[in-house]
Amino acid sequence: MTLCIAAGCIEKKKSRIVTCIDWKATTALGSTQTFDKFQRLNKGWIALMAGKASRSKELTSAISKVLSSQEITASNLRDLVTIGAAHMAEI
Repeated sequence: MTLCIAAGCIEKKKSRIVTCIDWKATTALGSTQTFDKFQRLNKGWIALMAGKASRSKELTSAISKVLSSQEITASNLRDLVTIGAAHMAEI
């Protein structure tokens, strides 16, 4: 089971996001407790990963490439992530 939790909060009058992840990854060869499920996508944007480790890395890499070439706003983020996921499907 994967544990990925994110919650918004206010600290000293500033908006914050608090995250919690586990470190377990399972592959065809076995499992490990050292897989980092916290992936930076772009400045100010992160992903919490779940599922198969290799596919999670592929997806976050594809999304990161799209986000690095665009200005990210609340109104275009969903479309940019969708484009990144479509690029991953081509791999």
